[in-house]
Amino acid sequence: MHPFLRLCARIEPHPLQQEMLAQACSGFQAWDGLLQQAEVHGMAPLLLRHLLLAEIHLPDHIFRSLRLLAIRHRQSNALLSKTLARVLNILESAGIPSLVLKGAALCKTLYPEPGLRPMRDMVIVVKNSRTLIAALYRKTH
Repeated sequence: MHPFLRLCARIEPHPLQQEMLAQACSGFQAWDGLLQQAEVHGMAPLLLRHLLLAEIHLPDHIFRSLRLLAIRHRQSNALLSKTLARVLNILESAGIPSLVLKGAALCKTLYPEPGLRPMRDMVIVVKNSRTLIAALYRKTH
């Protein structure tokens, strides 16, 4: 993982981290590689947040790319959240206890904006998987 991303791994930046980030950006040229790594690690929205809060000037194409990635993750999270709500309603109406884990839980509880934590999947733990399949099948068919 690129050192920039380590500096941006916190949700709320610490002033010392912002200072270190500003120093690291001075003369930095490998923005395209950083952008690619940020997306691979699911940190593009956090990277943008930290760079903006530290008032770091970015090359225009990197700024646009980070903004577009942040928008895409926010929209994707909204769609996945709606789907998750529908699945949880089906489970609840079928009397199946469930627990949401990973990004779907974290983006709603830990992050100030849901789009800061990209969701690539939904992990739901249920008590009885046979009942889950039956409940989803009944609701969708």
